[in-house]
Amino acid sequence: MITVRIEVHGTTAKVFSPYDARIIAAIKTCPGCEWYPSGRFWTVSASQARWLTPALEADGYRVIITDAPDQSEVLKRARKRATKAARRKGPAEKAKFKAVPATGVTPRAESLDELERAMYYGQGG
Repeated sequence: MITVRIEVHGTTAKVFSPYDARIIAAIKTCPGCEWYPSGRFWTVSASQARWLTPALEADGYRVIITDAPDQSEVLKRARKRATKAARRKGPAEKAKFKAVPATGVTPRAESLDELERAMYYGQGG
């Protein structure tokens, strides 16, 4: 069974799924849908996402809807991982992590989108 994950971000929603022609066709019926190749997700309005869920479930797909994680919580987790990684490293590595900005984004993540992708695919932050 193919799983479709929908993250609701206020008035918009991100739709993540593996490529499937029927899923794409269903998403494209939503007015204003847009594909973001860098993040590998579609965006639709939150109300369209609520309509999309039963349509996909009727076609036999598993749909998971979540509210987007609070960005401050994401950044706190990233800062915590960076601190733990610095503790495992030697003094030279610790100096790199001291330069982590107050946002908590580690030097490996250039943007919040990159950090979210890394966390989604299990590569840390």
